[in-house]
Amino acid sequence: MRIIFNISINHREFGKILEENFIDSTQVKLFLKSVHTCLELKEDFSFFDGETFLIHIPHPILRESIITTKNGNFEYSEAVERRTH
Repeated sequence: MRIIFNISINHREFGKILEENFIDSTQVKLFLKSVHTCLELKEDFSFFDGETFLIHIPHPILRESIITTKNGNFEYSEAVERRTH
C-alpha cells in the first residue's frame, strides 16, 4: 500500500496556488522544509525539480496563504478564525 502525501497552498485572492502529491515522505519533508525556510527568512519560494515542474511564489503571497497537508475542502474564513483564537 502506498501513502500519497498532498500539499496544498491556498490564497484568499488567488485561490489554489499549488497542489502537489508526493509518494515519498522524504520528498514531503524536504518540500515543506523549503517552504518553511522561505517563510522564516522572508524570501520568495522558488522550486524546480530539474525536469518539468517550476514554481515561484513571492513572499508576500506565500505569507498570506494557508498551507495544508491534508485533503479536503475548507473555507478561508474558517481557517483564519481558527488561527486567531
